[in-house]
Amino acid sequence: LVWDFLDGPYNKWHIYYTNWGFTLLTCHAVWAAIVCVIGYRTERSTNDSESDRSSTSDDDDWYHKVEWVLFNTAIPLAFYLTTAYCGFLSSGTFKVISVFEHIMNTVLATLDLFICGIPVRLLHILHVFIFGWIYAGFTIVYWAAGGTNAEGEPYVYWFVDYSSHPGRAACFIAGSALVGTSAIYLFVYGLYRLR
Repeated sequence: LVWDFLDGPYNKWHIYYTNWGFTLLTCHAVWAAIVCVIGYRTERSTNDSESDRSSTSDDDDWYHKVEWVLFNTAIPLAFYLTTAYCGFLSSGTFKVISVFEHIMNTVLATLDLFICGIPVRLLHILHVFIFGWIYAGFTIVYWAAGGTNAEGEPYVYWFVDYSSHPGRAACFIAGSALVGTSAIYLFVYGLYRLR
């Protein structure tokens, strides 16, 4: 995250969906580490008898629920960002930071998906939808407030240009949310079922 922030235009870093997704993936990784430490400490401090194990369960603790939401949002989003970048934004030349943001994030997400024991449920696609709609709302507010991208153009991405092509922008957002996100989430669910 620090390298990414320092490498790009500092005052525009927050406007890109890639950076939102990368930040979310980082938050997921940090939170997962915290949950692991809590679990390890809890396990060491409790009595190892079978009666204690059956009567105490951490499955419903709030920090597990937060981790589940972060996981259910960050992992599919990493796949989505890689697909969107390679399909819409890539010019064919890659900077190291660009490869890390758009491709390595999916490699890390895939490893996480196969290594960790967090279940993927189809209904939890709502987490990704909500995150995407929040970002779409942000781009609309940012555009309406006169925001520009790093090149000074009045949009964040060319395919969501509300000034020149509002119809195309609306179609892209709706299609991305309904078709793109659903397809990516089903792919992630399929990988989950393979593990």
